[in-house]
Amino acid sequence: MDISLIKDGETEETRNLMASCFSPSYHSIFFLHKEHTIVAREDGRITGGCNADVFTIPGGKRIGYIGWLYTGDEARGRGIASALRDAMYAHLEKEGCNEILLLIEGDNPSSFKLFYQDMRIMDLFAQIRTFGIGLFKVWMRMSHFFDFGYFLWHRGQGRDIRHESMYGWACLAVFSILTSMIFALRLNAPVMESLCLMLALSLGRCIMMKLVLGWRHSILLGWDTSLAYSLLSALAMPFFIPPIAGVYVKGGDWRIAEKRSRLALAAVLCIAFETILALTTGCPRMTLPLLVMDALLPFYPFSGFNASRIKRHIGAARKK
Repeated sequence: MDISLIKDGETEETRNLMASCFSPSYHSIFFLHKEHTIVAREDGRITGGCNADVFTIPGGKRIGYIGWLYTGDEARGRGIASALRDAMYAHLEKEGCNEILLLIEGDNPSSFKLFYQDMRIMDLFAQIRTFGIGLFKVWMRMSHFFDFGYFLWHRGQGRDIRHESMYGWACLAVFSILTSMIFALRLNAPVMESLCLMLALSLGRCIMMKLVLGWRHSILLGWDTSLAYSLLSALAMPFFIPPIAGVYVKGGDWRIAEKRSRLALAAVLCIAFETILALTTGCPRMTLPLLVMDALLPFYPFSGFNASRIKRHIGAARKK
């Protein structure tokens, strides 16, 4: 096996391999920069690749963003992904990158297992401390950052996904109170009723998912992008998007096939809970948006919502 930077004449074959490894809904955001793309070759064929983007932010920090890592079906389970990862680390360090980042979707244990020994999830405040004003450029250069269900990983600093911290719960509660209060005041709605509704919705759905997945075996991860969406909706939109967090199986030592049915059950119960709140309260502007996203949008960029878990389970059942 040969692993090195992509060569002239290999771009089309590499793009075709990428297309075969990811859902068509992702194809529009593919990128392949030849100077930062590493491929694996076996018997004259491209069997895997890793694509990165390198850029400099205000303050002089050089960022290496690992955007895509992929291997063909026949090449999986033979250490090619690990070799590509290590080769990309070495390449980005050689390029002078001060920070190495990537984004991983919450129900992706194979990527967790591949990266969580070297990288950690960065929360919003760690991002601000690390990148300062350059954070906005970081966000705009990372294709998934504004998608629900993806988390920013950093090589070296951040939170270990094998252990749950109070950060996610506290952030969810504080922003639920803050944004729902702003929204209620703007629309002259009952403030206390709005606060109680949002706390029940935001915290209740997460508690329900943890109970189904197992309290000790699951972890709450707050989607930091949802904080920005929620604040924007509270300040300027006619409907309210609550701060949202997801509950996932803890760590990377599990397979999606083993947990697919449990994840789908948690999703169904969560949607049922949201439906009851939407039908029994008089605040449709605060309850319906999340229900619609959770129940009716099972595709990128909403891959972190519960509808995608149900769709994944139904798709696997049909294949049997």
